[in-house]
Amino acid sequence: MARRSYTEQERREVLADVPTLAVKAAASRHWVSPTTVQSWIDRGRSSKTVVSTMTPPRAPTRSGAAAAKHARRQYSEDEKREVMADALAPRKPLAISCST
Repeated sequence: MARRSYTEQERREVLADVPTLAVKAAASRHWVSPTTVQSWIDRGRSSKTVVSTMTPPRAPTRSGAAAAKHARRQYSEDEKREVMADALAPRKPLAISCST
């Protein structure tokens, strides 16, 4: 199958929709592969403004009770030893049966 080539106008039209629709929706709206659109964005070829107007995703922040609920648990040395002993304990091999 031959590679499709796009004009600068086509690229600009697709990339203009990316900030509002996202990559996949903009690509499908213009009948372009989403990987093609993403490569245009990554390379910054067609539109420097699209790349600069996109903001990176931010990690959700938690405060108060939600932060306390998701705090990392601190394990005691005894608990760590118990887990390691269990992990290193010899196990019986699994019995696998093959019926033909």
